[in-house]
Amino acid sequence: MKSANKLLKSKIINHGGKRFITLDVITANNTIKIQLQNTPKSNHTIKNAVNKQRNVNLQSLRSFSQTPSLMNKDDKDNKKDNEVNEEDLIKIKEMTGFKESNHTLKEKDSSKTKSSGSGEGPEDHIPSVYPPVMALRIYKQPLLPGLAKPLVVSDPEIVETLTKCIENNQFYVSVFLNKDKDGKSNGKFDKEHADRFTSMDDVYNVGTICEISHVYESQSATSTLLLYPHNRVKLSEIIKVPELEEKSLSEEIAKLKENEGKADLPIDEDESFLMKENVTVAKVSVLNDNELESNPTIRALTSEILKSLKSCASVNFPLREEISALAEALDSLSSNQDKHPGKIADFAANVTASSPEEIQGVLEELDIEKRLLKALELVKQEMMNAELQTKLSKSMDERIRKRQHESLLYDQMKAIKAELGIDDGKPKVIEKLAKKASEIKLPEHVQVVFNEEMDKMKTMETSTEFTNTRNYVEWILNIPWNQYSKDQFDVKKARQILDKKHYGMQDVKDRILEFIAVSKLQGKSKGQIVCLVGPPGVGKTSIGKCIAESLNRKFYRFAVGGLSDISEIKGHRRTYVGALPGRLIEGLKQAKTMNPLIMIDEIDKIAENGIRGSPSSALLEALDPEQNDSFMDHYIDIPVDFSKVLFICTANSLSTIPRPLLDRMEVIEVSGYTQYEKLEITKRYIEPSSKKKHGLKNVDIQMEEDAIKELLKGYCPESGVRTLKQHVDKIYRKLAFKIVEEHPEPEVSSKDETSHVKELAEKTAGEIEKETEDKVTTMLDSIDKKTVSNQTTAATESSKKTDDDEDEVKIEIVEGDENAAASKFEIPSDYSRTVKKEDLKDLVGTPYFTKDRIYEQPPVGVIPGLAAGSMGGSLLYVESCITQPLIYSSSPHYQATGSLKDVIKESTDIAYSFSKMYLAKKFPHNRFFEKANIHTHFPAGAVPKDGPSAGVTITTSLLSLALNKPIVNTVAMTGEISLTGKVGAIGGLKEKTMAAKRSGMTEIIFPKDNLAQWDEIPDIVKEGIQARPVDFYEEIYDYLFGKVTVDEGNTVWKKDFDVIDKKKKK
Repeated sequence: MKSANKLLKSKIINHGGKRFITLDVITANNTIKIQLQNTPKSNHTIKNAVNKQRNVNLQSLRSFSQTPSLMNKDDKDNKKDNEVNEEDLIKIKEMTGFKESNHTLKEKDSSKTKSSGSGEGPEDHIPSVYPPVMALRIYKQPLLPGLAKPLVVSDPEIVETLTKCIENNQFYVSVFLNKDKDGKSNGKFDKEHADRFTSMDDVYNVGTICEISHVYESQSATSTLLLYPHNRVKLSEIIKVPELEEKSLSEEIAKLKENEGKADLPIDEDESFLMKENVTVAKVSVLNDNELESNPTIRALTSEILKSLKSCASVNFPLREEISALAEALDSLSSNQDKHPGKIADFAANVTASSPEEIQGVLEELDIEKRLLKALELVKQEMMNAELQTKLSKSMDERIRKRQHESLLYDQMKAIKAELGIDDGKPKVIEKLAKKASEIKLPEHVQVVFNEEMDKMKTMETSTEFTNTRNYVEWILNIPWNQYSKDQFDVKKARQILDKKHYGMQDVKDRILEFIAVSKLQGKSKGQIVCLVGPPGVGKTSIGKCIAESLNRKFYRFAVGGLSDISEIKGHRRTYVGALPGRLIEGLKQAKTMNPLIMIDEIDKIAENGIRGSPSSALLEALDPEQNDSFMDHYIDIPVDFSKVLFICTANSLSTIPRPLLDRMEVIEVSGYTQYEKLEITKRYIEPSSKKKHGLKNVDIQMEEDAIKELLKGYCPESGVRTLKQHVDKIYRKLAFKIVEEHPEPEVSSKDETSHVKELAEKTAGEIEKETEDKVTTMLDSIDKKTVSNQTTAATESSKKTDDDEDEVKIEIVEGDENAAASKFEIPSDYSRTVKKEDLKDLVGTPYFTKDRIYEQPPVGVIPGLAAGSMGGSLLYVESCITQPLIYSSSPHYQATGSLKDVIKESTDIAYSFSKMYLAKKFPHNRFFEKANIHTHFPAGAVPKDGPSAGVTITTSLLSLALNKPIVNTVAMTGEISLTGKVGAIGGLKEKTMAAKRSGMTEIIFPKDNLAQWDEIPDIVKEGIQARPVDFYEEIYDYLFGKVTVDEGNTVWKKDFDVIDKKKKK
């Protein structure tokens, strides 16, 4: 430590209104302890004398609050104290070799008079401009006046200059904050020159003038300065710029010669050695705070800062020591807040861990009120951060404490179990798993993995990793390796089971019977992948259980509709927390056989590209017969054989199933039920099931066949039977309600009451009387015990009661199953009811579908077409009209509406082009399409429409409009049209035929390529329908418009075009 003859300690002792200064003066020989009365006169005299001579540097007096027990002085001792002060001053002069110059002696009295007259302390007499001082650049945090801060200096030239400054009794330096955030002043300079700067743009222009209290040198070529900031200063000018780049020898010689020429020039003694050093020397000017009178706002801000600092010290442990060190100063300032609000703001900002830019803002602020606001904001931020850290620390401590507590309890539990001989720890777990594995014949490749995992478990401690490994081993053992259910190869028995549970669906039944027959011939069965496609409600899902029963296989079903995570199919990796196998492995576990029937429901609604992979692609491996004998689940990570599994998938449409997945499945179309089939299903299955469901199984209630037909026609015309079942349930619910309402007979006692009556009948009169007396005595005793407490709380409870409490219903609770408290209603044995057609309106309301045909006789341009979708078949009209008369039309235009998708839009364009070509070929003088603005619409605009099968219908609608001729009202048509007039094949012919029959059509025009499908349609569906297969559109035109002559076709719009031609001539 570099020491000098200077004052190291000073403190003010406050007692009885007097203030004293205790001084420790350290010289080269010894230390003098003196006490002076702290008056402006004596204080100013000492400071002037010492600072002028430079033999002693008086450090700034810092005010700290002290107890009044250090000195006992009285107001009567003032005179004596003054004498002591004079004697002590003489001692200081003698010890320091102080000699006053004449100039100093002349100014002494004037300075004393000025000080005593103004009543100001030494800190109020600060020069407005300091002499040139060395300037340093700092990086971490600017220094605010009032708090000593250490500063590490790594530049060796700066350290050497500081040593010379102390030797020359110059203890002041100016420090300024660097503007760059990366800690480098300039990219050209290295870290060695980071403490110096060459331009005023490198630092902020507002800094602090600081006094060097101590210099500590270290072995790492760095020095630590203990600086005490005095005042805010502004960087006025850099008068000496350091040379940071190495110069050549010639440049050094030239500089020496230049300095020799200037050697004779007079140089200020204060500046001489600094100007010779390679450091930054600058002129600075003191920045004084703006004058501000005390007001309530200042006092409120000051009080809030002090309050916040105390609160911050209570929660901010890292800053607690620093804030505690300032406690005395804060208490001293808080006693006279009106005079020191700026210092309080500096103190507050200094102790926070705010950013350098934020503290620099406090340093540059000269308006006291604004400075207080900024400091308060920083303190509040610090307090919030400290509170958050405390909260997080408490939360973490609580979690750690809980874990330690659980660990301790777990260890104690293990010790107790071991003491009692019931330990089920790691050895027991490993033993149980090994025993279970010995009872199962694992395949060789599975046994290898099992042994490896068991060896790992033996070396593990009981932890999360042990638990994960244990779960994995248990999953391996839960897979039914080499366990198969015995297939049932009796075709007749299988047919009986299928016919018993489902009516119709002959294609599906035949495919299952074929599978059984092939398996019987081979003596073994292989897995199959079948996809059932059809409208909703036709029994695709329910037939899966029936098929499993007919094959004597276990049944497992899972739906993939909306599935977007590949892990649901192939499982999670074992590295994830909570990892599990996929649904296919889960199916084997639940079925407990390796050859179950797994039904994948709604496969057409699976996500092709989900947020976590593609589930549809994951199914490719499982549903491919060539590779599903070694299916790899991500969790099990062992090849699993799925080649013996019978997969049955269900879908409403094939269009949304990915093509690679569709190629792996055998598709069986499950068409909608006919009216006859739905009638039989209602009689055989739906009606008996609904009667049993509603408690009417043994009651003579029947539905007439005409009533069922009316129900099918007016309420449930769709292809499936789901809506039909709902309506039948509704009918029997209504009937059950009417029966109970019409026969309000007393209820029969419940099971508990009946058994109680039997018990009473078996007991004697004496036993019954004794039991009654015991019950009465027990009730009286309980009433006596509760009487006192009830009397004390009666008043309060009665005041809290409301009208709702008085109306509260008491519910009796009984033990047993869900029917324990139910009582059965006995329906009269002679009750009989037949539901007729006329009763449907009262039971299920007004019919929803009065007719499918919108037009009894379609007008010009309106043609009935046929459509088939996921809901079955329906009649779809195509309407075309001209939007304005031909005589007012300047050019042709065509548009189509009705929620049309891409394929059907292309069909409208093709039909329009073909119609123009066909009309020009058939009737050359019919110029209808040259001027017509045509609008084609498909009714039911809210229903999306797509597909090419409406091509012939659109063409017929346009030609009907062009020839101004309607068609017969009993013909419906379907088929795709090409530009050459070729009628292409379509799908859903059975559903479309059923829709035509429901609508009262007698003829259907369809492509000749669909004759094979027409032959497969049951005769009961085709009954009353005449088929007209066509190959080209010419056949449709001849049938519908064959009676139109050439003259009629050419002259349909002759009058309109005559008017148009006349307009052109004019």
